[in-house]
Amino acid sequence: MDRIKNLLHRVPGYTGYRDKENRRDEDKRIREAIANEITAQVDQLNQYNADLSAARELSHLSRMESLIGQVRLLGDRIRTASYGYGGIFTEREVDATALDQLRQLDKSMEREIAGLARAVSGVTSTMPPADDAVRALNDEVNRLGRLFDARTSVIDEGKPSRDEQVLALLEITEEKKPSPLLSVSKNETLSVLGDNYIANATITLSTDDGTIKLVRVTEDKDGATWLMGSEISGVPSARLTESASDIPGYQTMSRASATVDSENGKQEGIAAQYTIRSAGPEGVEIVVSIGDSARAYRGNEISDMDIEVYGAAD
Repeated sequence: MDRIKNLLHRVPGYTGYRDKENRRDEDKRIREAIANEITAQVDQLNQYNADLSAARELSHLSRMESLIGQVRLLGDRIRTASYGYGGIFTEREVDATALDQLRQLDKSMEREIAGLARAVSGVTSTMPPADDAVRALNDEVNRLGRLFDARTSVIDEGKPSRDEQVLALLEITEEKKPSPLLSVSKNETLSVLGDNYIANATITLSTDDGTIKLVRVTEDKDGATWLMGSEISGVPSARLTESASDIPGYQTMSRASATVDSENGKQEGIAAQYTIRSAGPEGVEIVVSIGDSARAYRGNEISDMDIEVYGAAD
């Protein structure tokens, strides 16, 4: 699974699909890594089938051989799929929605591959196999096949899938993982979609729901660029522009304790208030009030997969 995760983070989609020359090679590497994981599960099932035979559980062999054939066929399809030169490999601008869905499909397949391994373990943990475990494995193979078919369609056509069953699989809620921006301290280096930055100030808001961090990455006196990350479900990472004017008059703001680390030093435990709202498609706005100073930060969402933190600057 670590091999798949490492490859997923290298796919051009996880850096904005900007380098079209590498898309085909990276896509092949992703498919091979997934197919290798499926092959490992086929090997485990084959060994289990041999154990069934040795235990004289012959009435179950036919059912298991059919199931093994389905899993093997899926792995072969993923490994040997051949795409044309249309879709995301074309010279024309690719639909941003399709690229975003491709990212979701890759993450969903990663999740389902882990589910496949659990389903195989469920089948092989008893002798003979339990009916519920066999059905669960069959269902997992079907989900993976549907996701792969949708992924193939998105790649070939360069358009997002509208299949309701596929969309339902993509909508499975996953636990919010803390943004890598939460680990960034002043003077550390990082990049977003290949744009390199040095953090020169941070604002950390400790709230009842979790931590939000703002990281300043430009020296501008007005309109500085900040990056926002959090561990709170529903609060996305974002690249924002600071504004000391045009502060919206919100009626309700949440309380927080702020830690500010800037060129003026570090201050902790400052009483603060904040509020966050969406601002159009993929738009984000956060207003932070610390003492008698209020600032608005507005911009667009970014994916945590597109953020790399390198550590202290030399």
